[in-house]
Amino acid sequence: MLSQYDISLGNADTGNIDDPYVWTFYILTTLFTQITFFNMLIGIMGQTFERVTEAKERNSLMERTKMYADFLWVIKLDKQFKN
Repeated sequence: MLSQYDISLGNADTGNIDDPYVWTFYILTTLFTQITFFNMLIGIMGQTFERVTEAKERNSLMERTKMYADFLWVIKLDKQFKN
């Protein structure tokens, strides 16, 4: 696991290896790890966006209600509710 972590950061110890197969495997492993990390990041961001989008209407109503409550002193309701 530590070796895979080092490869994902690009810090793997390659030493004096001149074998092209090893270098090919190293590059493919690094690319595969980065693609996996990006897919995980996209999945997490997608879930967050979906959760926020689902609550959009509810949050909009809550914010408008809070704004109305802040400016309730401006609205004169005495005449409307007199009777």
